[in-house]
Amino acid sequence: MTTPPEEPVPKESLIRFHADDLPRADRRALADRIDGDPASRAALAEWDRQDAAMAAIYAPLAEEALPPRYAALLDEARTAPAARRGAARPRSGILLLAVLGPVLGALIGWGASRALWPAPPETAAAAAQAFRIYATDATRPVELSAAEVGPLAAWASARLGQAIAPPDLGRAGLALLGGRVLPGPTGAAAFFLYQTANGQRAALYVTTRCTAGPDRPTAFDTAGLGGFWWRSHSLCIAAVGSPGDATLHRVATLAYDALL
Repeated sequence: MTTPPEEPVPKESLIRFHADDLPRADRRALADRIDGDPASRAALAEWDRQDAAMAAIYAPLAEEALPPRYAALLDEARTAPAARRGAARPRSGILLLAVLGPVLGALIGWGASRALWPAPPETAAAAAQAFRIYATDATRPVELSAAEVGPLAAWASARLGQAIAPPDLGRAGLALLGGRVLPGPTGAAAFFLYQTANGQRAALYVTTRCTAGPDRPTAFDTAGLGGFWWRSHSLCIAAVGSPGDATLHRVATLAYDALL
């Protein structure tokens, strides 16, 4: 009588085995099944290879101090009131994700950007410098105000050589103050300044002749001032400012969609 072939190891069980998330007895029993299942052994070997590759990429981050702005976010999440972290057990995971989601997103973005773009890129550094100079100017932070958005868009478009206009960031809680055209790393740059209802400011910095950069908003930090930057066709764009990382990420997402 032929013995029927054993059922393949379920993927969920294989994942838990790989993560060492099984009771000892279950792990021993599953190990015996895996020994007789070439597909499961191949999957585990591939996952081990991927783990090693990721460790090689991100290992240098373990030697770096977390930037103060991200450390402050993490401390805030750790000390969040118990009610925010979810006193009701069935919903605690959802509530915890609501509290930590923006923090984790910011930290993941920072880690990825440090691994892939280890030095502050020219666009990000220039955006941060422009923000420090103009966003804090009490007399004339912008050359053309929001009431002159038409001439501002025409000026920026002419100098950058393609149609560009300050996007609406109302869904992120920011209103346009105005903007100006500045010299950038590779030519002219547009600087659009926004402000929240409580006076915090954020800016979009757009420069042209961009040949390299991430194709999605990627976190950066330069001298304690950070934000998100990305490349869209020949444009390099950075969102930088004083609002929290969750707000800046929302700004970057809205601008990414508007400036494709």
